[in-house]
Amino acid sequence: LERLVPGLQSPDTLLRAASLLLDRIRDGLENENGIKSILRAIAIHAEPHPAITEQVVQLVYFCEYPSVIVDVMAQISGTSEGEVNLIVNQFKELLKGDRELLVPILGSLADLTLPQSLRMESFHLATAALSIVDEADLPAVVRTLLIQQAPDIRLCSPSCYNELEMQLDGPTLRKMVLGISIAHIWEQRLPR
Repeated sequence: LERLVPGLQSPDTLLRAASLLLDRIRDGLENENGIKSILRAIAIHAEPHPAITEQVVQLVYFCEYPSVIVDVMAQISGTSEGEVNLIVNQFKELLKGDRELLVPILGSLADLTLPQSLRMESFHLATAALSIVDEADLPAVVRTLLIQQAPDIRLCSPSCYNELEMQLDGPTLRKMVLGISIAHIWEQRLPR
């Protein structure tokens, strides 16, 4: 890892160094901590590149620890529409097969720069997740809700709030968290 990190910092060797590191994950040579170290090094030292994003997205299917990859996806990827769409589409596919990745995916979606259409899709996914996630995961879900609405909070339709309010039939902690979330969203909508 130490020998390849300098290669991540040079545009001439970036793709080669990243590919060699990702090959270690693809070949199953790393445990969970090793995978985290490699992905962290790429996130910190490499400029985002579509080829690297594509390789990392593909790793989710080969890796024994897909949540580790999902967690760092937003830090490794660029912000181009193509890269973001690739990631979101892969997340949708992952959710079809493994609902345990819901909270890590929501967290990663909150960190991505999503276009309006995908922000609304992420908002609806997070809203639906409110009724099924563990209470310990509620902060991550609410964070996604707030972040996905924050850029256009004044433009959010009443249906967004109705969707959240419908979730208020859950347990007390859920009601409290949702109530605070709805109040925050409404407060942001008020003219100053």
